[in-house]
Amino acid sequence: MASFRYGAQLNKDIYGRIYFNRNNRDSYQLLENQVAANDDWNLSGTGFCLDGDVGWKDSWTLQGDLYKGDGNQLIFPYWVPESPLPLTVEDQIDNKGYNLLGRWQHKKSETNSWTFQAYFDATEREEIYLGQEFRTIDLDFQHRFKPAEQHDFIWGLGYRNIADKFNNTYMVSLLPDEQTSEVFSGFVQDEISLMKDRLKITLGTKIEHNDYTGMEIQPSGRLLFKVNSNNNVWASVSRAVRTPSRVENSGQIVLEPLPVPPFPKIVVYGNPEIVAEEVLAYEAGYRYSASGKFSVDLAIFYNKYESLTDYIASSPISISFNNGLEGDRYGLEASSQWRPLSWLMAELNYSYINLEMDFEQTPGVPFSLSDIVAENSSPKHQLSLRSSVDLCDTITLNIWGRYVDEVKVASQAAYYAGIVIDEYVALDVNITWKPTPNLELMVAGQNLLESDHMEFINEYFIPPTEVGRSVYGKLTWEF
Repeated sequence: MASFRYGAQLNKDIYGRIYFNRNNRDSYQLLENQVAANDDWNLSGTGFCLDGDVGWKDSWTLQGDLYKGDGNQLIFPYWVPESPLPLTVEDQIDNKGYNLLGRWQHKKSETNSWTFQAYFDATEREEIYLGQEFRTIDLDFQHRFKPAEQHDFIWGLGYRNIADKFNNTYMVSLLPDEQTSEVFSGFVQDEISLMKDRLKITLGTKIEHNDYTGMEIQPSGRLLFKVNSNNNVWASVSRAVRTPSRVENSGQIVLEPLPVPPFPKIVVYGNPEIVAEEVLAYEAGYRYSASGKFSVDLAIFYNKYESLTDYIASSPISISFNNGLEGDRYGLEASSQWRPLSWLMAELNYSYINLEMDFEQTPGVPFSLSDIVAENSSPKHQLSLRSSVDLCDTITLNIWGRYVDEVKVASQAAYYAGIVIDEYVALDVNITWKPTPNLELMVAGQNLLESDHMEFINEYFIPPTEVGRSVYGKLTWEF
């Protein structure tokens, strides 16, 4: 990894900077195998940013990025051990793109300002089973003001235009292969301060219209009560949606890419009648903070899901996307930070998440694993401990240990293959040294406790890989 950034004041009111970077990553290794997974990749990028002021009321930003990269992957649809067709295809991914962003901010007063932002992005990606191009235009306007002493009001409008083009293949195709979709959005939010700012109520909603599901309304409400200088409690309720993707709406995916008798071609079809996924989220929390040396944050949540996307089979070889899942998700998160001395800091985090799903099984069609995968595809328990120690004025030691619970069913393919992501404990350590104010040296070790372990399973067509132990050095020079 290498990067360079340079910034300067160009004149009295304009500042600018440019950057260049380059990343090269080696391969992981295949599960329970010392063979490389052939998933190495590289990425090069460059960009600029200009910031300026026009008097004291107006400011502007113009920035852009350009990147190009490629990577390797194994397309291995038959990694199920019992498969009679152990096919492996080596593929190279080519991706490139650029973007440009402009922003203008006008400040009428300390409590009244507006911002307009325009963004353009172009992205291209080519791989063996699909080629894709996207052109995105995004416009955003926000206005913030105080209509009364107790109110802090903000509203905004947005527009997004996405033009896509796909190079369809036998394995993956989208119809039509070219399409332009639009999203219109708006939001309002009012933060109301009561009881001399000890009680704050935030009410708002987002309204969106998209080409797939039409009008979607997403309201939210939040309450914050400052019991005293050290204790705060809060609660919130909100509704959110996820609109269908192009694949879910009009795609076609061949799960068994080789039409070799007697092995049938199994196809997943998009569903133009699919609706948006919905969640109604309830959250509550408590924060204690004492003199900046010790703090505790506790949060509990309950989410109610409806119309989640799953698969429904009309025959053993014909499957389509469907809104047949609903369920409940609840859990808690706890974190604490302790700084007993100026040179010592520790942070402890724990989370528990439980997901219970209900699948609407259609009589007469093959059994679906949608609910089983949804319930078991995330770890229930996660625990992490971070510590930072200033050994002296110029040397700092950072330690991060974490425990992640097992993932029983990472995907349907993993279920049939009998592959489970086991629980693991990982340890990362780094030490930094600043011999001068402008020079920093760092040596880091990652996943030091095990030579390799699995943390995730990629897409259906990608074989499982393991993350290995690594050690690297980093030099940062500022001038």
